[in-house]
Amino acid sequence: DEMRTNGFSRPGLPMSNPLHLSTFKPLLEQKPFLKKEYGFSNFTLLYAGRVAAEKRVDMLLKVVGALKEKVDIDVAIIGRGQQENELRQLSKTLGIENRVHFLGFVKEEEQMNRIYNACDAFVMMSTAETQSIVTMHAMACRLPVLVARSWGLKEYVEPERGILIEPGNLTELTEKVLWLYENREAGLALAKEGERYVTRFSPEEVARKWETVYEKSITGEVPQLDSR
Repeated sequence: DEMRTNGFSRPGLPMSNPLHLSTFKPLLEQKPFLKKEYGFSNFTLLYAGRVAAEKRVDMLLKVVGALKEKVDIDVAIIGRGQQENELRQLSKTLGIENRVHFLGFVKEEEQMNRIYNACDAFVMMSTAETQSIVTMHAMACRLPVLVARSWGLKEYVEPERGILIEPGNLTELTEKVLWLYENREAGLALAKEGERYVTRFSPEEVARKWETVYEKSITGEVPQLDSR
């Protein structure tokens, strides 16, 4: 749509990146053991990605601060970035430093999958996303996802498979996190639909769509694909 607004007139369609679905998958029976391994609480929120101001990771910490008296809640953060020291200080200010797990850069995908599966919900409040592979991997691990209703996220996370939050709305995010905690079965239903949805982003499926694009281009046809 942006390209057309700026003068692109040829036929076009969005094409998503593939996911490593052979690695990122649910480990439901292992969850209690994984929680113990990583020292996570009964209800742990997860963020993965650059630890930068535009990613709004601070909102996860503020949610934990707001709910700490009501809920046994933690937050795990995978990644590094310029805001890490600021977030460490914020966790102290909120009195939740023992509830925030800074896991740093995780190189091995298998370990990433184990961390995902040790958590209970994934939160991405960034408004600077395109496809957000980390969110898609969370869905593949059958985690309920809470994301900002913004460009690059709302196209993938629709209401039947996740929870959309108005960008920057801490009150709404806090309420929805508490709702997820109190309604585990409803959260699981969202997560199952999310897991089903992301199967379309397997390397095989994405390769098949690219083949179709090239085949149609050779014959002069306009490809019509459900690429998202």
